[in-house]
Amino acid sequence: MLALLGLGLVLVGKLRLAQYVQMLPTCVVGGYLAFIGWFCGMSGVALMAGSPTDMSVTVVVQNYVFVVPGVVGGLFIYLAVTRLRHIAGK
Repeated sequence: MLALLGLGLVLVGKLRLAQYVQMLPTCVVGGYLAFIGWFCGMSGVALMAGSPTDMSVTVVVQNYVFVVPGVVGGLFIYLAVTRLRHIAGK
């Protein structure tokens, strides 16, 4: 499946179709990115729970010892990136 995505991107580049992709409304692109982000987050939680094929609430609750540190660490990284400024910045 990933190879098909790569092939599609190569074809868009070779056929010079990127100008048509720029015509997509911002809300469509934003929805697509939110969709991808949601499933990346859910698959990350499933991997932390130790069951990448069965993502259910019961699996996450049973393995909360592994899930909670990952979620807290992710929130810490998010807050650090949004709140702290880089030393080389403004």
